[in-house]
Formats: sequence, structure tokens, C-alpha cells
Amino acid sequence: MDRKNIFGEIINNENSVGANGCWPDNNDIKIKLNRFGLIVDEELKNTENIRHEIKLGQYAIMPNHLHCIIIIKNNGVRPRNAKRIDKCK
Repeated sequence: MDRKNIFGEIINNENSVGANGCWPDNNDIKIKLNRFGLIVDEELKNTENIRHEIKLGQYAIMPNHLHCIIIIKNNGVRPRNAKRIDKCK
């Protein structure tokens, strides 16, 4: 399977952007995001503002995929339509 670099490209250049600080300090690999990668980056950064039950952890946008830690918060509140599951049947 041929994977296309839809979000950007790997470059080794001091003018490139990192992937949310996820690269180790001693690693010179950088991702230069293209317009699609920049959209993904902006939407990930905006996630917590529009989805209050979500907390975003570290993420890395790669040339053809992304890695993202998403923490789902419910603050002890069950959605209105959620059914109770009785574990002690």
C-alpha cells in the first residue's frame, strides 16, 4: 500500500514546525505541515473549546496520519439517553 503524505512532509530544517513538542530534544526530525496538516492542527487545538467533555493530551501530526491522546471527561454526569448497565446481574 502506497501511503500519501496528506498532512505534510518530514524535513530536517530549522525553519520547520515540530509536532506539538512531541519530538525528543536530540531528534532533528521535523514535520512541515501543508494546508491540510495546518487545518488538522487548528481543529485539534480548538477541540476543547467546542467539546467540553474532551481534554486533549499530546498529539503528533505525521505526514500520513496522526497520534492523539484524547481524555473523555464526564464529571460524574450521565448523558440523558444513556442506559444504566447493571454489573451485578
